[in-house]
Amino acid sequence: MEEEVIGYIKSARGHGMSDSEIKQNLLNAGWEAEVVEDSFTHVRALDSQENLPARAPETHIPGHMGQPIRPSEVLTHNTANFPNPTTGISETTFQTDASSKPFYKKAWVWIVALLVALVIGGGGYWYMAYGFNTPQGIWKKFTSLNQSKVYKNKFLFNYIDTGEFSSKDLGTFSLKDLKLTFDGQSYVDVRDEKNPQSSAEIQYTFGSGNTNFSTGFKYRILNRILYLNVGENPFLNNIFASLGKGEKVDWLKIDLNALQDEMNQSGTNTQAEFDKIFDNQLKSEISKIWEDATFVKIQKYAGREQVNGVNTVHFINTLDKQAIKDALTNSLTKIADSVNAKATSDADKLQDKDLNLAKIAINGLVDKLEIKDFETWVGVRDFRLYRVKFESNAPSVTSAMNLVVNEALSGAKEKSRDAKRLADVRQMASALELYYNDMEGYPEAKNGVPDGGITPMYIGIVPVSPAPADGSCTDYYNTYWYQPKGEKRVVKGKTVYSDYELTFCLGSDVGGYKAGIAKLSPQGIEGNIACPTSDEKCVSANPTPAEPVKTPEQQVQDFVDKLDYSAQIKIDANYSDYEKPEAVQVPDNALDLIQATKGQVQGLFIKAPDATAK
Repeated sequence: MEEEVIGYIKSARGHGMSDSEIKQNLLNAGWEAEVVEDSFTHVRALDSQENLPARAPETHIPGHMGQPIRPSEVLTHNTANFPNPTTGISETTFQTDASSKPFYKKAWVWIVALLVALVIGGGGYWYMAYGFNTPQGIWKKFTSLNQSKVYKNKFLFNYIDTGEFSSKDLGTFSLKDLKLTFDGQSYVDVRDEKNPQSSAEIQYTFGSGNTNFSTGFKYRILNRILYLNVGENPFLNNIFASLGKGEKVDWLKIDLNALQDEMNQSGTNTQAEFDKIFDNQLKSEISKIWEDATFVKIQKYAGREQVNGVNTVHFINTLDKQAIKDALTNSLTKIADSVNAKATSDADKLQDKDLNLAKIAINGLVDKLEIKDFETWVGVRDFRLYRVKFESNAPSVTSAMNLVVNEALSGAKEKSRDAKRLADVRQMASALELYYNDMEGYPEAKNGVPDGGITPMYIGIVPVSPAPADGSCTDYYNTYWYQPKGEKRVVKGKTVYSDYELTFCLGSDVGGYKAGIAKLSPQGIEGNIACPTSDEKCVSANPTPAEPVKTPEQQVQDFVDKLDYSAQIKIDANYSDYEKPEAVQVPDNALDLIQATKGQVQGLFIKAPDATAK
């Protein structure tokens, strides 16, 4: 029940407003119809208690010892405005003669002025109390405020993926039931955007199947120097332990200014390239796109609550996915225009097709997003964000790995089998030609395999085609089948022939040969020949469907369509201490990483060659 609404109803009734007028004012001010109706029900219940008749309004008058005085009593009260303080005011008290008319001519002006003042003042008070301070008014003020520069944040982030990834080609490596959690707190001070101050303590947990690992880390940023705690993190501690020269390393110091200087001297100044593209004009244009967009909308007002001792308004929210897509695509367009305007050659420019691919991916990924819970808590007085709860589906890491790894490996394996077939056939061709040089003919065949002593002198082992058959190849033609042809004669006790052919099958285009049945002969390899025998031997009953050649747009869309969004993201964040700066402490005995690794890490920064050097 909203006490403010109940209070307004009582006050408005006392001023003679009808219930319909009161309701309309509350609805216009943004209060929900359900809250308004509940408040009226509550007021009616109070009025009907003990079935008592409504009493006239009571007031207090000085001199009455604080006892309530009815309006009828006011008419007889002693007042200095009347000539006889002991006489009650009667109708004749307001009768005047001609000499007193000027006074009353002036009095109505003061009365009107007083009424106007009361209306304006009362209306202003009502607006501040019931209009500006409504849920919609608070939300509007919150979304129009500039982002706070100083605040503290406590957060809990969970990513849960119940899928599974495994691959025989990768041995025993597999992922299943992934769980990733970040639980921490941070302090942020970005009043000086070029020199932000920050600190954080984060605990994270990673789990897969029955395996779980938990650890944490801390960092501090001050005067463009990053201090990273490695002493409490086993992974980081093992990596950097050797730099301590026998002493335990608790904190690393990474001077970002010195790091930038190293990059400048090496000719790998990516920041300069970045600033060249993202100049002030582009930054301003992109900022305006995101400032003007409205991504979060109110779905429902959920009441007023306290968050860490602060009075807040609780909202149930929704996300405008179209606004997100528009902001992302418009930003990409601005970036592409900036890149192309500064490009020195066509090769450096972003093509329309590249931008289109990015837009396809953005639209597809955002469309798959489904918000399950989105709640915000905004301060009643300062209009700051004090809590956010968010839950939605998310891309499955295991699904993405299955798509990228397994499908890539599957296609690679098919191509590798075809490459082996082609290599085997060429090896057979060389062996047969060597045999011909010595025997003046090609060997006879036994069950489709060259015979007559071709092994081991001319070829160690007659190769066998890899299985399974790929593409539209049948098992019959997937087998290497050698058949001697032409004039038959005996040389050195061996039966030889003047010609031969060896058939095989390629599942896909490889080595410049089309997919299908191919033939090797003394003249070389001929690809995609007509069926040499009957159709049932040439056409597979269960062919592996040949993948059609897809455009880049189709490939991106196909990946987005197949990507599973079965994972979950849950976020719960609390914000506090707005605009309360505090000092970020520099840790003692921090090891300077850049100084400690000088001369040890070769090739970390390699100076770009001088183009003018001879």
